[in-house]
Amino acid sequence: MTLDNLLKELDESDAACGAATEGPWYMVELPRRTHYQGEYLPPYVVAGNRDPHLGKPVIDAVEIDDCTEEEYNELLDQSDADLKFCCSARTQLPRRNRQLRTLIDAWPHGETCDSKITGCSCDCGRNEHIAKALEGVR
Repeated sequence: MTLDNLLKELDESDAACGAATEGPWYMVELPRRTHYQGEYLPPYVVAGNRDPHLGKPVIDAVEIDDCTEEEYNELLDQSDADLKFCCSARTQLPRRNRQLRTLIDAWPHGETCDSKITGCSCDCGRNEHIAKALEGVR
């Protein structure tokens, strides 16, 4: 991965975060009942407030049917994990992107280098150092 590729991915990630409903996001979990015991009330995600009556609904869980009870419970567990991931990513990603940009900006330069996040055009070796640090990151 090159610095230019990383910066492009950060720009794309920032754009996606900017287009999505503002965070933080919270998962609202209701007591689970299987569809064999009656109607299932799936978890869902709200934004801005942990209270489901005050937060803005942003994601619903999927309805799962036509499967055995064992498959159903496994699918519910995976769906719950996916919703939790969405909440975590939406809440943490903007901060992580800012932190990463700050680290890139703070990378040491040679005495003559005055460039920042856009990359060096001088021979201080900053771009090569960052590229080496990013090797294997994926």
